[in-house]
Amino acid sequence: MKNSHQRIQGKQRGGSAAGGRAPGSEEQGLSIIVRNVAAVIAVPAIIFGLYVILHGHLTPGGGFAGGAIIATFFALLAISFGGSKTEGALRRGILVNAESIGLVGFALCGFIGIGATFFYNSLAHGGPVFGTPVPFGVNAGWLNTAGVLPLMNFAVGFEVTAALSLVVLVMLAHPKADFLEASLQSKALRRLANQRVCKVSNRKKAQPKGEKA
Repeated sequence: MKNSHQRIQGKQRGGSAAGGRAPGSEEQGLSIIVRNVAAVIAVPAIIFGLYVILHGHLTPGGGFAGGAIIATFFALLAISFGGSKTEGALRRGILVNAESIGLVGFALCGFIGIGATFFYNSLAHGGPVFGTPVPFGVNAGWLNTAGVLPLMNFAVGFEVTAALSLVVLVMLAHPKADFLEASLQSKALRRLANQRVCKVSNRKKAQPKGEKA
């Protein structure tokens, strides 16, 4: 086992030497062109994600799709500018709190109409927020409609944005070398276990039939 661990470390050192990169070069991000393009599309990407969330009750989309769009932009920042800068800008504790706020907000939307039933849409057709009555037929595209549904989309979008961004930060916290080392160690352990099973099996086959193991 000690020899296999040494071979794993040797492969990692050899791979880093062959690549010719410094240990922290991957944290510096990509080229300046990629970083500038990511910075340029920052505001349009967030606005588009908010648009998808806000119009979820009128067009295809909603909270999950809009939150995934905004979180994808955060992943683009992580790839473009490097893990250390992104992790410094996005605090893990803030994302955890934001995810909790989104979940609590979604649950509170269900209690707005609790007098009738859970998740009853009491704001539709006359509520103070998103309560504009809609005539019979296809919605003409009025934004201030649907009652509780837009509020639920906001809560889901908030939660999904924080959760997926948190996943990105967790992946950044574990470099590729750690995953490679764990994979190689797992393969070495499986190979050692297979060798022991083969030895035991060959030993049993070599014993006479009258003897017991």
